[in-house]
Amino acid sequence: MNEQLSLSHVKTGILKQPRRTLIYGVQGIGKSLFCASAPDVIFISTEDGLGDIDCAQFPLAKSFADVKNAIRVLCKEDHKYKALAVDSMDWLERLIWDHVIDNSTARVILNTLRTSDTRLATRLPFDTGRSSSRASIGCVTIKGCKYF
Repeated sequence: MNEQLSLSHVKTGILKQPRRTLIYGVQGIGKSLFCASAPDVIFISTEDGLGDIDCAQFPLAKSFADVKNAIRVLCKEDHKYKALAVDSMDWLERLIWDHVIDNSTARVILNTLRTSDTRLATRLPFDTGRSSSRASIGCVTIKGCKYF
């Protein structure tokens, strides 16, 4: 908001918005399978892992730009999809960090930190060398689907 906040900005009642859901669990528990069971769902995959699931999916997103382009296509083109699943959110986070680093002075800072303090560099959230035994999938409804 560019203007100063006042009581005229207060909204009341039920605000209809698409439901957003985050599913979190260990690898192989069935997060992707659960999302694939939604009617007319399409996946944006940021990691390999949908090979055994019959579902609509964009090509593997290897950059944040790929993810944004897939979302742009869904916003601009007519389609039958009612839900969008991003598999997985932890890999999407890595793509976002890579994007931020590539498009800012953060690369210089990161390189400086890595050369000056290796203990700190290993704890940075955008260090893609980290791994996790848990993953998450983000789902959002589109076109009024009320499944999630």
